[in-house]
Amino acid sequence: MQYFGVELPGAIMTPDGKPAWRKNDLPALLALAEKQDWVILGGAILKADFSPAGVRWDIIPERKRNYRDFRRSAVDFGIQEAREHSRICGQEDLIVPELVSAMEAFVCRRPE
Repeated sequence: MQYFGVELPGAIMTPDGKPAWRKNDLPALLALAEKQDWVILGGAILKADFSPAGVRWDIIPERKRNYRDFRRSAVDFGIQEAREHSRICGQEDLIVPELVSAMEAFVCRRPE
């Protein structure tokens, strides 16, 4: 499975076509997200059978004055939140993060 033309290590396709990872495979995704400047805007935890586990989170990245500051802050914060949420899921549960490029998050998130 690929995202932005990059192979996603350990990804499992959900029935609705979203990439998901088991808890043990998540560190590889987080390292790749940091390397590729992907922002995690939230996500959900599913049971192994793809049914909802009742956990969902959303992130609105803090607006920064320039792209460079925004990128670093948004990427780091999304990774931190994904790690926090992975702590509550079981080994067979699936984590389905909402990934976007840092540029897309910067351009599409207008200041309030």
